[in-house]
Amino acid sequence: MDRRIIKTKQAIEAAYFHLLETNPGKRISITNIAKEANIDRKTFYLHYNSCEDIIKDFAHRKIVELFSQLNNDHFFQDPYNSKEVLTIINQFIQTDFHLYQIFSSDSLYDLFWPPFEKECISYLKDIYAEELGMKPIEKEVYITYFFSGLLAVYTNYFRSSDKMSLDEVNQLLYQISFYGIQSTMQKKEDDHSSPSIYLSTRK
Repeated sequence: MDRRIIKTKQAIEAAYFHLLETNPGKRISITNIAKEANIDRKTFYLHYNSCEDIIKDFAHRKIVELFSQLNNDHFFQDPYNSKEVLTIINQFIQTDFHLYQIFSSDSLYDLFWPPFEKECISYLKDIYAEELGMKPIEKEVYITYFFSGLLAVYTNYFRSSDKMSLDEVNQLLYQISFYGIQSTMQKKEDDHSSPSIYLSTRK
């Protein structure tokens, strides 16, 4: 892609996201974005048809980045390593933490998270098409249950006012994925101290 096009799209995206952060709950118009990005409306429409397209473009890029990182860390060679995937997702979220909080607001939730979830699950199905040794329907249940569950936890976390730290959330998710819900709840009853599992810092 031409560098000028990339630079203009980056300016439009940065302008839109800045306006979302500084004008919470308010409708952002194309005129607002064009003014913030120092371009005219015609230039905006050369690259995007709507504000929704900016979010979709951003979501797709983030998915590519996430799966590239998972691939670089050889996650797909050991797909049951929940600690590894939670560590990578933790770092992934930290990069644009405040933006994901905004995307979890009522007005923007449906524009970002459901398409993000759908495309991620589609990626995983393609990657594991010939692997895991499961029937296709079993594979779909496993992938959907795990990934949709993760995203539901994170989006609820972003929308909640009663917060744990992100590390604490990931530690709990790791315990659930490794020990199972029943065993994790039993361990919490027996011992209120959390195990020393640190997912935010990778070796």
